[in-house]
Amino acid sequence: MTFEEILDQAIALLQRRGRVTYRLLQRQSQLDDDTLGDLLAELRYAHGEVISEDEQGMVWTGGAAVFPTPPLPALQPFQPSVSQEAPAPQADGTSTTPSTHDAER
Repeated sequence: MTFEEILDQAIALLQRRGRVTYRLLQRQSQLDDDTLGDLLAELRYAHGEVISEDEQGMVWTGGAAVFPTPPLPALQPFQPSVSQEAPAPQADGTSTTPSTHDAER
């Protein structure tokens, strides 16, 4: 899980529950002390206007969700449709596409 996913989960948890302890944040995402510190620093900096704190945890004071716009899905490589692919040769080795000579007739 990426740090950004952990951050999004922590925000969703705060919004849903309204109040969480630091220990719950740490246990919920199985964070070590350094990562918990990074998470708290990010929450304080990026969402300080909608979060209040005391010695035990955080309280969501904002209203609606403040999630950033989700990233666009990764572009998939272009795969031509069956109609765009070159036709396969027939069993006798001739092409199913008319040749220039046949088209002139």
